[in-house]
Amino acid sequence: MLVSFGLLLLYSKPYFAWGWNPPFQAPKLLVILFFVSNLFLVTIPFFPPMPDSKTYTQLPYWSHSAGGLALSLLGFSYWYVWGIWLPKRKGYRLERKWALQDDGVSRYIFHKIPASTQ
Repeated sequence: MLVSFGLLLLYSKPYFAWGWNPPFQAPKLLVILFFVSNLFLVTIPFFPPMPDSKTYTQLPYWSHSAGGLALSLLGFSYWYVWGIWLPKRKGYRLERKWALQDDGVSRYIFHKIPASTQ
């Protein structure tokens, strides 16, 4: 849902100044439909099932959604500690560099740059 929302932002007027022009583009209508369908899939588990439904007898109906949100929060916390909090606390910054591996595949590698070289 957030990826399609980000694509919609890139299609909006305030973000045209960024000059985003990828080699492949999805039609705006498809991005909107994808966003709406994902919005439905994210929100619908928080509504209780029909009263005569016997689907959830052991677990509460919102348990899967709460588990997914907890996992997302765990990932966000890891990113914050690794990418924001630790560099500030230990006096370095992370710099992303492009590297070509021996097998020809390219990737980005993060390097720790001491604060004294800034």
